[in-house]
Amino acid sequence: MIKKIEGYLIIGIVALFLVHPLFAGLVISPTIPNQQNLEKLVIIQGNSVKTINISTFEKTRLYGANLGEKEGFKELIRKKYPEMVDLLFCLWEKESSFGKNMIGDRGKAIGHFQIWISIHNISEECAMDFECSLEWVAQKVREGKGYLWTTYKPCLTEISNTL
Repeated sequence: MIKKIEGYLIIGIVALFLVHPLFAGLVISPTIPNQQNLEKLVIIQGNSVKTINISTFEKTRLYGANLGEKEGFKELIRKKYPEMVDLLFCLWEKESSFGKNMIGDRGKAIGHFQIWISIHNISEECAMDFECSLEWVAQKVREGKGYLWTTYKPCLTEISNTL
């Protein structure tokens, strides 16, 4: 009986460590922003642990973009998709707060544009990679599927009000 109690106590302490917000940063986040050797992102949701590869480009995105980086990203969007730069930039802002919230909808949506990978034909790696997910989102918008994002209409309204 004592051995079982000890076992449960250890499991309880480990479980607390994995789910408690105070310790979450120790498990999920790399220790140094912009760390050069970071190649994987560990996502812990409840009882499941996922590790996904991220590109070199994404290493600095884990902490969200600062003002200078946002302008750099906007320029990248402008070069690739000049006809919808404001819309894609708005979607990025509204969906992930410029890369600060990479997991949403109770863990179902991931990445810069909060893509539900369980129902769309896109990998976790692509959803987490800014350029890859940007290309995927731009294609969906061109196909008339902007409705996939709840922020699409508010972004269209916001853009039209600035014209």
